[in-house]
Amino acid sequence: MKQIKKIIDVPTEVNVHIEGSLVKIKGPHGENSRIFKLIGMNLEHSNNQLILSTAKTTRNFKKNLNSIAAHLKNMIKGVLEIYVYKLKICSGHFPMNVAIDKNEIVVKNFLGEKIPRRALILPGVSQARQRHHYPGIIRQGKSRANSCKYRIINKNYR
Repeated sequence: MKQIKKIIDVPTEVNVHIEGSLVKIKGPHGENSRIFKLIGMNLEHSNNQLILSTAKTTRNFKKNLNSIAAHLKNMIKGVLEIYVYKLKICSGHFPMNVAIDKNEIVVKNFLGEKIPRRALILPGVSQARQRHHYPGIIRQGKSRANSCKYRIINKNYR
């Protein structure tokens, strides 16, 4: 029977620990952990390689296998070097006011709205507001998934 395999090389300075569907990756910049849905798939760590395999060769299994492999590569890259995202603040007709409060970003006067919009900052991500050379927000984190996301709080909008 045909089997699909995906082999991911792990650098020597990175430690990988697998407990069922929980994968923990430690490196020089910290630790990333994630729970994967490994339905019909096997994930093994041997000789500085992660081997992801599945016995079924359908399109959905291949798609899921490649998605999990991409997530694992991003996790390994995140503990080796920090992900940095630069968000530029641009306003058209209405002047916006953007501020960082504790664990959220507050956008006031967005398109002339009276109620400020709030976005939660996900854990493991640091924020910095630059005013001089780059009018925007710089986000840094070891997890690519958390560094590029905001969790919007729409209490007043339905």
